[in-house]
Amino acid sequence: MGLPDYQARIPQVQVEPSYRSIEESDMTENEISQIVVDAAIEVHRTLGGPGLLESVYEEALAYELELRGLTVERQRRVPVVYKGKRLATDLSVDLLVGERVVVECKATT
Repeated sequence: MGLPDYQARIPQVQVEPSYRSIEESDMTENEISQIVVDAAIEVHRTLGGPGLLESVYEEALAYELELRGLTVERQRRVPVVYKGKRLATDLSVDLLVGERVVVECKATT
C-alpha cells in the first residue's frame, strides 16, 4: 500500500521522528485537512480526553501543526459577507491552517 497523495509529494526529510518538511503552498485543502486530522489524533493520544479545556487542545493542536510545517493562526477574525453586504459581526475561527482551512476545536468535560 503506497503513501497518500499528499505524503508522496512531501520531501522525505526527517525533522523529528514522524514529522516531514511540507511545501504548504503546493498542498490542496484536502491534503492540509488530512494533516490536521493526523495531528488531532496525535494530540488526543498525548493529552487524552475528555477533561481538558478546549483552549488547551487548541494550543496543543496549533503547536503540533507547526511541528508538521504548517502555518497556523489562532482566534482569527474573518469578515462575513451576506449577499454583497459585509455583516457587522465577524466570524471568529479557532484555527486557520495554511491560510485556507478552518478548524473549530471542541472539547467535552
